[in-house]
Amino acid sequence: MKYSCLLIFLLVFVLIPIGTLSQSNSPQSPVEISGEPRHHPKFENEFVRIWDVTVPAGDATLWHAHRNDNVVVTLGGASLRIETVGAARAEVEWNFGDVKFGKATYVHRAMNVGTTPFHNLTIELLRSPPLSGLGTLPSRGATR
Repeated sequence: MKYSCLLIFLLVFVLIPIGTLSQSNSPQSPVEISGEPRHHPKFENEFVRIWDVTVPAGDATLWHAHRNDNVVVTLGGASLRIETVGAARAEVEWNFGDVKFGKATYVHRAMNVGTTPFHNLTIELLRSPPLSGLGTLPSRGATR
């Protein structure tokens, strides 16, 4: 019985946490954006996929991959520390109404180092609409 308790103790408090650490999120093993718990799908069609993202103050996203060009529209500003693979770490102030473009593919994580939640809509650009149906575009020198 004594050995059974010791075995359970080792299993619960030593072996399981070690196994969890070996599977931890890192820049070398990022999750897809769909697996990042702060990104919630809101809308998708053949042209765009929209994610509603909120990172509470003092919290962070997992390392995750953006595989499509995207536009981020800030709905709730915050102070962020952004770590992107292949780039220097950046401290950035995002303000309500900021719109930023992100060129795919990149892997990053965002840490909210401020006191307010960071809220944005991340709009992935899946493909361009066809030019048919737009009619003839005026030439550069044309006047209306």
